[in-house]
Amino acid sequence: MRIVSLAPVMTEILYALGAADDIVAVTRFCDWPPEALAKQKIGAWINSEPEKLNEFKPDLILASYYMPESLRQWSGAGQLLRFEPKNLWDVFESIRVIGEAVGKSRRAEDIVKEMKNGFRQIRSSRRGQPVRVYMEEWFEPPLAAGNWVPEIVAIAGGEEVIIETGQPSRTFPLAALLMADPDLIICHWLGWGERIDHDRLVNRPGWQDLRAIKTGQVFFIDDALINRPGPRLVEGARALSKIFTQHISALLTL
Repeated sequence: MRIVSLAPVMTEILYALGAADDIVAVTRFCDWPPEALAKQKIGAWINSEPEKLNEFKPDLILASYYMPESLRQWSGAGQLLRFEPKNLWDVFESIRVIGEAVGKSRRAEDIVKEMKNGFRQIRSSRRGQPVRVYMEEWFEPPLAAGNWVPEIVAIAGGEEVIIETGQPSRTFPLAALLMADPDLIICHWLGWGERIDHDRLVNRPGWQDLRAIKTGQVFFIDDALINRPGPRLVEGARALSKIFTQHISALLTL
């Protein structure tokens, strides 16, 4: 089978399934696992080059919600599967569907079980009341992270104050955030990886009145662990849990 992956999370899932040898092309943002960097490239995810798809003679094309418009009526070679998960159930189902498509159904079920067990362990370690948190997916304009992210936050012991599970990521009025006044702000800016830019956030007009900024409770987390709806969401939940636990422990020592 010849597979083209048009999203980083699709590449991650394929590797987790053990289908790496079938991948003939990925986007230049497909950086995990590191071995994926050696694969041939087909553009840059959102701006991938669908006109080149036929050159790879794919049997299967995997795409995410950020799919190029020109692919929406794809009639070229290969089957196109596009995924737009809204919650963890959708994430699990996408892994199962991909597993079936590449002949790895049993491994797909194992991955789903491993993820569920990981989330269960994280949930069981929660302490105290949920930490109130604002998760920021993008910075200009500020974008509250929706879909599966509030669910991950809840598993880790937090409560997203702007948006609920299943709702799409969206902008919001500053007044709404000031009224919610979260304990923590966590940035996982799309495509930024582990880069940090506190000034870009804390110097926004009006944001200095937020409790989280006054108390220095602003954190940056590798966006790939939160924004990519695949197996590494468990790592993302674990990283959030660590931040929440440290915050609660600090409060208990006051």
